[in-house]
Amino acid sequence: MSEPKVFVRDATGLVREFGSWDSFAFNFGGIVTVVGLSVLFASFNTLLGANVLISLLLLLPILAAYFIVDTQLGISMPRSGGDYVYASRILHPAIGLMASWMLVFLLILNPAIFSDLTVTSYIPGLLSAVGMSSQAAVFSVFPVRFTLDSLIIAVSIAFVIIPVRLYSKVQTLFVGLALLGSILVPAALLWLGHDGFVAAFNARSPISYNQVIQQASSSGFTPYFSWSDTMLAVPGMGFFLITNWPCAVGGELKNVKKSMTVGVLGAGIFAWLIFFITAPIL
Repeated sequence: MSEPKVFVRDATGLVREFGSWDSFAFNFGGIVTVVGLSVLFASFNTLLGANVLISLLLLLPILAAYFIVDTQLGISMPRSGGDYVYASRILHPAIGLMASWMLVFLLILNPAIFSDLTVTSYIPGLLSAVGMSSQAAVFSVFPVRFTLDSLIIAVSIAFVIIPVRLYSKVQTLFVGLALLGSILVPAALLWLGHDGFVAAFNARSPISYNQVIQQASSSGFTPYFSWSDTMLAVPGMGFFLITNWPCAVGGELKNVKKSMTVGVLGAGIFAWLIFFITAPIL
């Protein structure tokens, strides 16, 4: 009697090109730390009584459990496809198909969403922060915005079709820059201190720091703590921190056990640590 098969077909025959660093880069880059930090500001704006540090602590055991389970799934079923493979083998092929289609639409939309965020928010914000507000205004002009969005999307598509080894080198460069930025931002805030931050804010903002505080006070706002707001802040931060991108390329990872552990669990907890250190400084 033949043994039952877990997979419908044999392996694709693709050469395993990605190592532990690539796996780490997939997950850390997929977390999109800049967008995640923006969620902290959104939490402050809408959930006024939230304590972000407590929210992050409440999120940590959920994250750890998720990363451990996905690491184990990736090691036991090292096939490219991630959630599609796990859901279709463990639950039902139809559920796996639905999960796969959701991911397909997500990945189709991502280049458009993040390219426009880069052009209309991140770049203008950087230019305004260094005192180049007039230059930042150029990015709100539709032809400029459309051209740069299209260029970023074209580059993103090129990354998908170039040889894997070249892609790995390009990813190493970008993720290295992301890691550097993630370390430099809290380091710069610590170096500036509160007084330095206020001085830098006043130098670049048409409204002074104290005026912002006074306006909030005159509008009736007083700082307070709310457990409900703190609990509601957990899903928002979890939305960006709960990722398992190395599982999507499990069939192309060398030394799967090590790569999955470093990529899924290591990068995920490292990103949470950056959030936890940066939140009180902000």
